This record gives sequence, C-alpha cells and structure tokens, in this order.
Amino acid sequence: MDSSREAHKLKQREGKMNAAMDEADNLPEPTEEEMKGKYGDDWDVMDSFQKQVAIDSYQANRKLDILARARRETKQIDDWSGKVDRFVDNPKTLNNYPGLEGKIDDFKQYASNPKEMNGDMDTIVKAFLFESETKKIDRNAKNKGKQMFPTGKSGGQTKPQRSDGMLSVEEGAVLMRTDYKKFRELLAQGKIRNY
Repeated sequence: MDSSREAHKLKQREGKMNAAMDEADNLPEPTEEEMKGKYGDDWDVMDSFQKQVAIDSYQANRKLDILARARRETKQIDDWSGKVDRFVDNPKTLNNYPGLEGKIDDFKQYASNPKEMNGDMDTIVKAFLFESETKKIDRNAKNKGKQMFPTGKSGGQTKPQRSDGMLSVEEGAVLMRTDYKKFRELLAQGKIRNY
C-alpha cells in the first residue's frame, strides 16, 4: 500500500510541475501597459533593443515565479506526507483512535488526497473512519430492508397453504400485474384456478 501511496504522491508532484511548466510556456507577451507600469517613465526613453531585453527579463522572471510556486507546492506535498507518517507512527494515535487499527495504510492514502492536505488531523481521522464505516454499510445494502424489519406475520397468523400448488383467481390477478410472463406460463400449465 505504501508503494501506491508513493505513486500517488509522485503523480501529484509531477502534475503540479507539469501544470506549472505548461503555464510558463504559454505566458502571453506582456502588454505595453504592463511594461510601462514596471519601468515607469524609463520605458518611453528606451530604444527597441533595451525594450526587448526588458520584455525578455520580465517574461523570464514571471516564468521563474510560476516554477518557484510549483516547487513550493510540491514541497508542501512532501511535508504533509511526512506529517501524516509521523502522526500514524506515534503510539498515542492508535490509543486515541482505535478504529484505525488495521487501516493505517488506507488512512495514509486517504490523508494524502489534496482536499485533506493541511487539514486538522483529528477532523481527517474522524472523516476517514466515518467514510470507511459508510462503505462497509453500503456493501450490505442489498440486505438493508431485511435488517430493518422483522419477517413473519403479525399475531402469529399464517395464511393456509394449498397442497395442490394452484393459485387463486386473486393471486393470479396480482401475478398478472407484477410478472405477466410468469402468469402466462402458469396459466398455460393450468395452475391458476378459474372459478
């Protein structure tokens, strides 16, 4: 599980850096107004060579700023990963959160998601435990109704069963509305009373 977590972390870091490089590569040329704002009155007295050097320098600095921001973000990913590791390696963690027992790798994966990054560890653990319990319940969803309501008849009364296997007219009418194909089959076999 640690290898998949490490792969997830590397993918996040690579994604940040690739997005930053794409952004830097696609920076539009600065406008005349931007350059005047940057250099003030000096911009108007520069010759074309000086203006081009100023534009190139300005663009290079903007690109470096984008890449530096991406590097800070990837460092935050590494720092957060280390914080999660230290949290789960602390012996007090399992004492405080016994529900994490046997789920440490899953928790590390969960806590490594960008939406959880830099959040309160107590809140993240509680959200993880809640979601893991919810998923466990969802797996048993097909039996949900059976768990909620008791089976059987009220008052201990049961409907008498026919020994001949024939359906009454009323039962046939219900079957016709609910499963027409089965109704036709039983009708053809003569298993529906018609009195």
